[in-house]
Amino acid sequence: MWAAGLLILLALIALCASLALQWLKQSRRDAWLNSELMGRAQPAAHSRPCDDDLGGTTAAPLKLLILGQSNAGNHGPQPPRQALLPRWVQVQHGSQCLWTQDPLPGASGDGRSIWSRLPQALQQQGLMRTPQLAVMAVQSTTIEDWSRPSSPLNRALQRELHALKAAGWTPDL
Repeated sequence: MWAAGLLILLALIALCASLALQWLKQSRRDAWLNSELMGRAQPAAHSRPCDDDLGGTTAAPLKLLILGQSNAGNHGPQPPRQALLPRWVQVQHGSQCLWTQDPLPGASGDGRSIWSRLPQALQQQGLMRTPQLAVMAVQSTTIEDWSRPSSPLNRALQRELHALKAAGWTPDL
């Protein structure tokens, strides 16, 4: 009888240790996510409001919601200074619509993004609508980071979606 009680006690101790390790791992992950979220790019000082006509078109913008990891963020290499051509991109950042350049606000990284090439590429394909991007990208994130309700990334995503909705911004894609 005492042997069965001892086995149950050992199983409970093992379960508690496992839960404690899992909690510690999640706490470290959440601390890292908070750090990454704090380090996301903010609008540059030279950004302009969207009502400045830099796009050259009067058509309604093509609104795109961009979510992802480093490939959706600002982790591309910076070209040599002489090859750097400023590419203006329309970005919805919370309640603000801005013309800005890489690194795009809302994404981690301090390099180039693939999105700065999108307006020209779409125009070459015959699309005359200026893309307007809402970007939220954090390097090395998992599906669980985005979907777990208590995750700092999920909470930041919910805040961003609420701000976009409050600004009357609804994505086309």
